[in-house]
Amino acid sequence: VVIRDFQNRFALSLVYPTMKKRLFFAVPLSEKYLEIFVSYRDNFAQKGIRWTNEENLHLTVCFFGDIEEGSVSDLVSDLKRSLSQIKPFALKFDKIMLAPPARPPRMIWGMFFGKKKYQDLTGLVFRAAEKYLEEKQELKWMPHVTLARFKDFFDPSGLKLIQVELPDFLISSCRLVSSDLTPAGPIYKTVEIFNL
Repeated sequence: VVIRDFQNRFALSLVYPTMKKRLFFAVPLSEKYLEIFVSYRDNFAQKGIRWTNEENLHLTVCFFGDIEEGSVSDLVSDLKRSLSQIKPFALKFDKIMLAPPARPPRMIWGMFFGKKKYQDLTGLVFRAAEKYLEEKQELKWMPHVTLARFKDFFDPSGLKLIQVELPDFLISSCRLVSSDLTPAGPIYKTVEIFNL
């Protein structure tokens, strides 16, 4: 009976493969930040820079990768429990920079000053999600927004990045987001909103 049950489940898994969602945890941007970051691209005429669409601009806290759909509701519950320890807090904007740091540049980031409260948020989110991750993810402490990516042929060595001044960024809510990769670029959908 046990063998037959296993054979049935294995056969069903071939017909109905496990569905997965590509997920990450993010902070949405304020209208002021969106307005300035979207207008920032007007300073550049170079080809080879792929700017992030306005609806996709966000501050990534943790990238989870592929999570089984059946585990998403449990992940949401665990995140809610962990985030009950975090109150709203503010980050200071630092600069526009080539990224990633100390490596050949492939992107343009809007960088924030790291703070202990942001590290606390990142750590809590990562620990709540760790058991659901298929692959070990690198925990990052650098709060940033990816403004643009460079195409393979683009040489950023002569690129002049204009700096902007921005008010403190209040983090009062976060989102669990799914990412569907398409030839035209990723499509992001909010799975759950978490108010701090």
